[in-house]
Amino acid sequence: SENYPKQLDISLNFKEAGLFLKIDSSIYSTFAEKYNGYTLYIVNKSDTIVKLDASDSRLYVIAEVFVDNKWQPIEYLPSSWCGNSYHYVYLKPNQYWTFTIPKYKGKIKTKIRYRLLIGNEYIYSNEITAGINKKQFTKKQGHKPSGLMDPYND
Repeated sequence: SENYPKQLDISLNFKEAGLFLKIDSSIYSTFAEKYNGYTLYIVNKSDTIVKLDASDSRLYVIAEVFVDNKWQPIEYLPSSWCGNSYHYVYLKPNQYWTFTIPKYKGKIKTKIRYRLLIGNEYIYSNEITAGINKKQFTKKQGHKPSGLMDPYND
């Protein structure tokens, strides 16, 4: 991936400490050249390097929504059977990554947050208001395998 960590500067006035996720819904972004989104920050304001598990350059971060009085995932991460897919990425002190996340719209009004797996534990972002549809709980994104090493193969 070419999404390299960036150095924190004074323009990003995060009040949080340690490693954290932060959704900024005040700034609109676009991804895939046509979808509206927000910015998700993964920030390390600790004094140690953070080691994060990754698979095929993907961090273990997904969206969850609060429906039926519980948090439920509406995204999934494909698994890989290839041992070479699994690796680590590192975030040094006072560095951060940014990601454009979808601005979900749907009939069900709810809260959304992002969850990042670190070792055997999760950390969570702040919550924002969103709208979703019921099919987001049951239907995976479409994908046609492109070969033996395709990480989305089941």
